[in-house]
Amino acid sequence: VSTARTMGLRPFDANLVLAIVQDAAREGRTARDLETIDSLMLVGAAEKRRGGLRGFWVVALLGCSAVWAVALVWWLAG
Repeated sequence: VSTARTMGLRPFDANLVLAIVQDAAREGRTARDLETIDSLMLVGAAEKRRGGLRGFWVVALLGCSAVWAVALVWWLAG
């Protein structure tokens, strides 16, 4: 769980991944079986949504910084 947190997963999501893989092993499947991978993809979907919102704010702040830089150059130039 500690390693998963350093990779950006919440503790709940990390425990969910562990439960999915343990359930697959109990049924004789590996983590690379298609059914297991499909189940694991559900955990990744929530992370992608959060990452998209974070990306939006990064782009918005960079855009604002660019506008301020252009305004400063325009003001200094004349």
